[in-house]
Order: sequence, then C-alpha cells, then structure tokens
Amino acid sequence: MSCDKLILMRRRFAARALEAGEIEQPRTPEERKPVFGADLGKERSNFISLFEKALAEKAQLKAWIEDLSSKSKTTVREGLCLALYRHQLSYREPLLPDGTLLTGEALWEYWHDRPAEVHQHGRIETEILSYLRSPDALYDRAVRRKAATIELVKRDPLVFMACYPVIEEMLGKLRKKSGRGAPVTRRRLMAVRALQLQIDNDWTLKQITLKVCNCTKLEHDEFCEQQVRQSIIRLKRLFRKCGVEHFVLSTP
Repeated sequence: MSCDKLILMRRRFAARALEAGEIEQPRTPEERKPVFGADLGKERSNFISLFEKALAEKAQLKAWIEDLSSKSKTTVREGLCLALYRHQLSYREPLLPDGTLLTGEALWEYWHDRPAEVHQHGRIETEILSYLRSPDALYDRAVRRKAATIELVKRDPLVFMACYPVIEEMLGKLRKKSGRGAPVTRRRLMAVRALQLQIDNDWTLKQITLKVCNCTKLEHDEFCEQQVRQSIIRLKRLFRKCGVEHFVLSTP
C-alpha cells in the first residue's frame, strides 16, 4: 500500500472517529488545535521531543563520521557504518528554506510534507542495517519501535493520525520473519564477509564461495558461486549509492 493511500486511510479513520464521538470535536475553528502551531500543548511537547532527540544525536553522528572518514581505507563493515551515519545525519539536516532555524518542530514540518521522501529514506536505512545486523536483531528492533508507536497512539491518537507517515517511518514498521528459505539478511551478512575476503586476499570466486557459502549441499556448485557473486555486486552497488565506495573499494 502506498504512503498516500495510508495517509488517506488514517484521515478517513479520524473523520469517522470524530463523527462517532470517539474523539471530541472542537466546536469552533478557533478551538481546533493546529497540527503545527504554538498551542499544541502537551501533544506538541510529546511529539516534538522525538525530533529534538534526533537533533541531539547530530554531534555523535558527526564524530563517528569524522573518525571513519579520516581513515585511508576502511573495512567493509566500517564502510557500511559510515554510510549509515551519513544517511542518518542527512535526515537530521535537511535543506530547510532560507532563514528557517533547525529545530525539532521545523524538522517535523519538513518531513511531514514529504511522505514519499520519508518512505525512501527509511528503505535505504533498512537496507544498510540489513548488512550490519542479524535477522533476529532487526526483528527485535522493529518490535521495540512498534511498541513505541503503539504507546504514542494510546497517548494521542488524533496527533498520530494527523502526522502519519512520518511517525511510522521514524519509529519503524514491524515485519514478519521469513517463513521459507534463507532470510535476505543472512545472504547480506554473507556478502560482507565475501567482499572483505575479495579485498584482503584477492581470492577467486570459487575460493570465496568455499569460505562463506552456508548452504546444505555436499559440494558447492556454480549456483552457489553465482549467489555469492550477485551478493557482492549488490553490496558494491549500495556503497556507490551511498557515496562511500572510495573508502572501501579503492586501493590505498
């Protein structure tokens, strides 16, 4: 389901709730609470604090980026961390209109008006994380973040519906574990090892496959080699998309 359809669904649900009396409807336009304004009161402080917390993390992200960027050559995992930190910093430092101070509320308003960009940003971050963390770790992270979403809905459902999908992307979506076959994340973790072996040892594809492929076959075959090869290609493509390929793939 697209972001636009989800937004429409949330707004329709809010409208039905208002009509049914489940949410108190303001009697006059003057009494209606603005989504973005100085009179959000408790709702504003609860929600804006999420974005203010994100801004408070900028200094640490910049320190990590500077440390990794200062290296003449990074490992594959360090390159992924660098890509992740840069990507997370880009969310916290969007190009705001001239004269706009970068505050929690300004950050909220910026991303609220760009649901497609929020969705794409979340997809890239999830892709990077899938090369760094195990499937179980990613699932547990999604469970914790979904619990935070549910808590926000309980606290103020109207604000949540009005501000979807920014909150949904910020707190994460809960994805079910794969029921069949090896999870994509396991293949991506294999790709990290494979690329590192290729860089460090200049091994052939066959040698790398013998080392990293964890299939249950008695002997690794051409199909195994192609799986490893494709996983390396996809990982290199991610590095280029994130603009950090020269930290990992270039020679000192």
